[in-house]
Amino acid sequence: MNNSFPEAPIVMNKRDRSIKLADLAYFWKLDDQKWVAQRETDWLEYVKPIFKDYPKSEQKLLEQYFKKGIKSEYYPAGDWLFLTPYGSKDDLLTLMNSSLLGGSEKQQAIALYVFRGFFRFKKCPWYRQHMEIFSEVYFSGEYTLIKEQRDHVSPPPSSWSDDFVEASIKAINDQVSWRPFYDCVNYFVSILPFAVRLHARVNIELEELMQLVNDMLIEGKLEGELLVFVQALKAQEKEIWQAWNIGEQKIAAGLEVIRE
Repeated sequence: MNNSFPEAPIVMNKRDRSIKLADLAYFWKLDDQKWVAQRETDWLEYVKPIFKDYPKSEQKLLEQYFKKGIKSEYYPAGDWLFLTPYGSKDDLLTLMNSSLLGGSEKQQAIALYVFRGFFRFKKCPWYRQHMEIFSEVYFSGEYTLIKEQRDHVSPPPSSWSDDFVEASIKAINDQVSWRPFYDCVNYFVSILPFAVRLHARVNIELEELMQLVNDMLIEGKLEGELLVFVQALKAQEKEIWQAWNIGEQKIAAGLEVIRE
């Protein structure tokens, strides 16, 4: 990287592949009959309807995992990760650093978890706590390049920024009271200077987002946490455009990247 542009801080993360699903059995409080009964109710009322179009065999696998922490065969993390009852940041980090997720699965989960696909779980009573823990672990500070040996598991800056902007525009237009990424504004500002992959950068509708922010604040009809989110974007408008312009300068200097 050109010395005139600050580089992202690097965090070396060490996974413990000796940790298997059996080592996480304490997540499922099977000795607590009240917990077990609630899990049964939650499956029938909230979770099973989400997977109603899945083949019966796959529904059975997901049900066993949700209720008892049994995973008898490989299944994509996009479905089972939300069904994991982690209850703290330490629990989540233990899970994410275990053998249950491959390197590419882990990167994809970190990149997409607060965005696409997981809003389908929003009616689950534990959805907010679950997602807040995830956001706090990975997005509460500034962007860092998380490396595990030779692999990068931190979000690709350009596609993450694109997802943030796209999801923000939709949430504001739809007047959504809360989304997990509402707490990620500072992270967005810090990752944006590194969004220099043109294939994804050209899709980032930043001007549309900031115009929408201004229009909605002038209209004055927003309230609650959506209002707080929009105000946070407005409060950092200058910093957002500065971060965007750093990316423009990098590209002009030939520092565009093909892969992130």
